[in-house]
Amino acid sequence: MDLKIHQIYGYPVGVVHLNKNLYNKKKIIKTIEDNFKINKERNKWDKNYSLNIHHAYNDWQNPLYKQIDFKTLIPLYHKVIKNYLKKLFKTPNYQYEFEITNYTCMYKSGYMGDHVHPCEFTIVHYIQFDPLCHKSTCFLSPYPHAAYFDQLNKNLLPVLNEKNSMNSWAFREWHWGIKEDDLIIHPGLMRHKVNLQTSTNKNRITIVSNVTIAGKDSK
Repeated sequence: MDLKIHQIYGYPVGVVHLNKNLYNKKKIIKTIEDNFKINKERNKWDKNYSLNIHHAYNDWQNPLYKQIDFKTLIPLYHKVIKNYLKKLFKTPNYQYEFEITNYTCMYKSGYMGDHVHPCEFTIVHYIQFDPLCHKSTCFLSPYPHAAYFDQLNKNLLPVLNEKNSMNSWAFREWHWGIKEDDLIIHPGLMRHKVNLQTSTNKNRITIVSNVTIAGKDSK
């Protein structure tokens, strides 16, 4: 698999397209869709209010929902992680662990507020995604100048190529051009969100994993 790393706000974001024939895609989607039908707002994203999201974070053992068989995805994710880390690390002497921590399923009016992940790297796999009606992950600028750049550089911003990730420094938000079966891996501390979805006939489904790095001598 051909993983490429792009610079977004200076962070290394890996992007790779997974072959849908290498894992049990249809079965995974069907199980998630079945769970979605039980409750479209499973496990509120925020404890105070719902964001029209069905997701499983910290709710995997809930007996109301079917367990999802991710076994066919595990070796693919390992390949992606190793390929990504090999491009970043100066030494092969490291250990990592990864865990599928969540899946999300959302429809019209679903969204996720900005957040980070408590890990070194985060994976988002867009297992069901239509770029014509779904919104991809939205990365948020970490730079102070982002709040006023458009006011001080009114002539520059309109002519910058917003599809070139090298120009992300000039934008408050950055959306990657995602296709179905794409997977991205990025530092967990990158602030990101999911903007309001508009699709009424196809659910946006992602699988989310966290990657942690341990020292050579860690047990």
